[in-house]
Amino acid sequence: MKALTIKQPWVHAILTEGKDIENRTWATSHRGWIAIHASAKPQRDAEFPGGIQVPDLDGLDYPAICGVARIIDIVSKSSSQWFQKPDDDSNNYGWILADVTPLPSPIECNGAQKLWNVPPNIFRSIRRQLPKINFEPDPTAPAKLKLHTFQYQGKPKRGEGLRIGTTRRPPRGVTRDQWHKHFDVWFPVLAPSDELRSHSKNRKMDDPLVRERFFDSYERQLLGSAESRQAVELVAAIALRMPISIGCYCEDETRCHRSRLFTVIERVAKRLNV
Repeated sequence: MKALTIKQPWVHAILTEGKDIENRTWATSHRGWIAIHASAKPQRDAEFPGGIQVPDLDGLDYPAICGVARIIDIVSKSSSQWFQKPDDDSNNYGWILADVTPLPSPIECNGAQKLWNVPPNIFRSIRRQLPKINFEPDPTAPAKLKLHTFQYQGKPKRGEGLRIGTTRRPPRGVTRDQWHKHFDVWFPVLAPSDELRSHSKNRKMDDPLVRERFFDSYERQLLGSAESRQAVELVAAIALRMPISIGCYCEDETRCHRSRLFTVIERVAKRLNV
């Protein structure tokens, strides 16, 4: 079972105040049950929306697994009062939570970054406290999307699988026999067109509105021709079966076309995986 570490009093908000969305700067392909873990350090300046009162932090449990919930979707826009846009221009993803269930007795333990695996003894304790919940994967549920991103020249990470280069040009000055240091296969049909790239060079891409317009134009390009649309469908179908990664030169993924490509592939995969 996976777990997500969240600061108090936000764990309290999820378990008792109807907080139906968890805000993160990164997305996940994981769907299903997770343990809700309260980190060792709370956020003392937290403010709840809608006039909801923040409880006394001294009366809350942490560090501890305090409950469970199911991740049912990842969105970039939401009308939920709990959805928070970041102060800067970084990405924000809303993890939609359902079937939130508090543990009768929180289980004290340390957490970790990202999604982490609950130790077997703690998982057994969770199951004993919540015997009516079936935590086993649903065999009829849609397959999990095994899609990741990477930056060229970065050291391959465990679980990335097949690394697909999605740039219009291969690395400059690098011979074909050295491409493997950047990617496994080069698939330029998934890259922004030369015209779109040239147009973006004359714009202030640090401006989130300008960048969003560029991403929108890029998405229309991807889905506007049979060739690129079928390429997206191919990558989505593969990612439903085996781990793959899409990559580019950009260090900051929030300013890179691969962030929108990830979203488009994810959306297409949902349609294929009905």
